Amino acid sequence: MRNLSFSVSVILVLFGLRAEAENWPTFQHDHHRTGYTAEQMNPRQLVQVWSWQSPDKPAPAWAGPAKWDAYAKIRDLPAMRNYDHAHQVIAVDNDLYFGSTTDDTVRCLDAKTGAIRWRYTCDGPVRIAASYSDGKLYFASDDGFAYCLQADDGYLVWKFRPVEPDKQILNNGRLVPLWPVRTGVLVANQTAYFGAAMLPWKTSYLCALDAETGKPVGTDRYVKPLKQTTLEGALAMTSTQLVFPQGRIAPRLFRRFDGEDQGMLKGSSGGSIVVVAPQDRLLHGPGADSRRGAIKATDAKSREQIASYGRGNAMVVGGTVAYMLTDQTLIASDLEKRKNLWSIPCDCPHALVGAGKTLFAGGNGQLAAFSTEDGERLWEAEVPGKVLGLVVANGMLFASTDLGHIHAFKAAERPLSPPQQTPETATELSPLRPITPVQDQSLLGRWLFRRDTMRGTAVRDQTGKRDATVLGAVQREQQGDLEALVLDGSTNSVMVSPDHKRVVLPKRDMTVTAWVRVDAPLTWGGIFGAIQDNGSYERGWLLGFNGARFSFAVKAKEGTGALTYVKAPADFALRTWHHVAGTYDGQTMRLFVDGKPIAESTAQNGEIDYPPQAFCEIGAYHDKDEYFRMQGRLYETRVYGRTLAANELQQQFEALKGEFPLAPPPTVQGGEVAVGPYLRFDEDAVATIRWETHQAQPTILEYREQGAWKRIEDQQPKTQHRVTLDDLQYRRTYQYRIATTADATKWTRDFLCDTFFDYNVRSIDPTGKASSAQQDLVDALPQQGLCFVI
Repeated sequence: MRNLSFSVSVILVLFGLRAEAENWPTFQHDHHRTGYTAEQMNPRQLVQVWSWQSPDKPAPAWAGPAKWDAYAKIRDLPAMRNYDHAHQVIAVDNDLYFGSTTDDTVRCLDAKTGAIRWRYTCDGPVRIAASYSDGKLYFASDDGFAYCLQADDGYLVWKFRPVEPDKQILNNGRLVPLWPVRTGVLVANQTAYFGAAMLPWKTSYLCALDAETGKPVGTDRYVKPLKQTTLEGALAMTSTQLVFPQGRIAPRLFRRFDGEDQGMLKGSSGGSIVVVAPQDRLLHGPGADSRRGAIKATDAKSREQIASYGRGNAMVVGGTVAYMLTDQTLIASDLEKRKNLWSIPCDCPHALVGAGKTLFAGGNGQLAAFSTEDGERLWEAEVPGKVLGLVVANGMLFASTDLGHIHAFKAAERPLSPPQQTPETATELSPLRPITPVQDQSLLGRWLFRRDTMRGTAVRDQTGKRDATVLGAVQREQQGDLEALVLDGSTNSVMVSPDHKRVVLPKRDMTVTAWVRVDAPLTWGGIFGAIQDNGSYERGWLLGFNGARFSFAVKAKEGTGALTYVKAPADFALRTWHHVAGTYDGQTMRLFVDGKPIAESTAQNGEIDYPPQAFCEIGAYHDKDEYFRMQGRLYETRVYGRTLAANELQQQFEALKGEFPLAPPPTVQGGEVAVGPYLRFDEDAVATIRWETHQAQPTILEYREQGAWKRIEDQQPKTQHRVTLDDLQYRRTYQYRIATTADATKWTRDFLCDTFFDYNVRSIDPTGKASSAQQDLVDALPQQGLCFVI
């Protein structure tokens, strides 16, 4: 009856009906890899009930993308073979199944308690989630075998590999045959499908076996040798075709009934995501073309590309709606009408699944739930590591991380209060001055970045029109009775809306103001705006800065063909607070700094000329082609639908000018770095950084993965400096910088600390407490005799 529930669930998903409880019997739920279940749960009731921990972190076949394309000078390349960076699970009834890339073992846990039911160990890593069908569990390993086990007790039914290896090669620290099975196993119509391949210049094999016997015997069963293929990643299935990802090259199609090679998808360039949408449209990526990581749509019959969705990390399909997760946004699109339904900022960029009317997304140290109707954030929870795998089944949510952990969540008996992201409490911080209300009907938006106007990443619009969302880490800094948002220049900014048309913005007359502190110059710096600047196509407006000079830009419908920038005649002082404003009345643009008009232009005329789409964002210069984030502080931003007079802007400045330092603090001279810095990984997750200075000075170093800087300092002057970082995480990239003055007003450039290059053996828990998997091993040992573990 188990696979009957799976068949019913697929029908329910396709027709948009509701199911109360449902299994998740294969990777991303079904043969189409939609990642969507009809099961509905209330995410606000979820609480963690157990976790399982691997004795070691997952060992993926490929570490990840190159750090940068040095020739094209492009960083942040997409990962095209990231299918095994966590232990991906499936869930059927009260059982949870998953394989391991570290101890080559498939386990079955009690889904309710996390207790081990059984384990089966093979001779190589198990990289793709298993598949359940008719009481049996199917999976594959790097040892070249596909396996079938009894699902209830883990006993072997059969195992099969297409050819006996005459040699093995070293790959990722393991000896494997030339054709490891890294596609998983899919079962349909009593046939088990998989591919065995790795090197394109060696023969690969496409296999279709009798699911009962494990033999290529019977109608539509075969073992087919292949040339020039690199099948890897979870295969998907259409009604007549098998779709295999191939890592760095385009996915390949084969006819199901005889394995005939139908060729690669045209205009594609790789990736490990393959999703079959209605009408046999294939969504696949992230591709390597232009090193941008786009997810594309291709017709399975013609293999021709029909659409491109931009850079994405995950894709889920529920009926005719596709949900795409990017580095910073979650987007819902109508596949039939080919238009966006909604788009929201999202700080959980790694994994995505759908369950009824809820989407679950995984991020760095957290997972969150969103409404499928409008993207409203419904729930969030903290977990260690990156959440790279999600499953919803039978009233539970399971999250897998890059640390080798599996976390289980279940609904509590009564709804919980909404989550809070920040640890601050009113008793621990000084009180803030009351917010002065603004009685002005022309005020279209007002955002203050204080603890009493923010909830987690949400920033309340004081006009009630459009709340904003902080992208990235939230850190505030208090000065007296005022509080400001810290912007780090690389990972955080404030999104009002990814589509400016969803925000009430000025049509012609306008004023935009900000209390801001800029800590680093940018060629194209943005404070607040909605802009598109793509060569000769320039639209919108922006309050910002160019280099170290404030600027205000507008493009009007009856003005010049390009944006007009009015710029300050002199540089502003870095790390100093300023009140900056730009006004436009349909004829004249003016720029104000600290209450005084300092530049103007009459080059533009008429209503503001907005582009069809633009990001409305605070703390960044962001259009379709470029994204430059500001480093500094933000206290408040406003936008009006009228032109404020000079005396009104002077009054805004006077109201707070005494609360912020308007002159930079004196610079204390110190020694420049003379030698170094040098970084060394001394032990697992611990790095030591050394450097020397010409003059004796305090040791001050700051580091971060993202968000706010963490500081380590020793005020004893010295010329030889040493700092130890002892809280680093696995496979993460950190930045660090060194203060070159005693008061930390000047710094070196940012350096990288990449823990991918930490080759130390992982330390043993000094408490002697066994992990879940270590305890599994102890439980499995014989009670008498000897056992050698090598």
